[in-house]
Amino acid sequence: MGSTYSVIKCPHCACSAIEDFYYKSDEKYIICDNCGYNYSQFYKIDPVKGEVLEVDEREGHGVCVIVRKDGGRKRILFNSVITAKEFEKYSKIFSEDDVDQEASYMVGYEHGCFIPLFGNPPSMDEKTNEVPIIHFGEQ
Repeated sequence: MGSTYSVIKCPHCACSAIEDFYYKSDEKYIICDNCGYNYSQFYKIDPVKGEVLEVDEREGHGVCVIVRKDGGRKRILFNSVITAKEFEKYSKIFSEDDVDQEASYMVGYEHGCFIPLFGNPPSMDEKTNEVPIIHFGEQ
């Protein structure tokens, strides 16, 4: 199977996203490490219809990247508004001794605005880098 990787404009936040396009099968995957948007276009085998092209599109609401000092890395894409419980869970992990706090971060994305929650998120596009104040529990 042949594929091409491209940097494209994220359909959700307009920042850079990665597209993996399998040109021989017309399958496509898009992941945005900025807002968490993810898109999958792939073939699924249906017992009645045979091969069916399926699309799964998830609106991004943020990203959490945890980088361990041993080089391990975990990326979490949020497909719904980040809850206080999720924030507490990942901020606790962020505070662990074996986490590289300089390389780890959590950022929300709501209503066209990036919301840095902890750590050092990469710089965002100037146009969308407005930072509103968010208080959990008031949503």
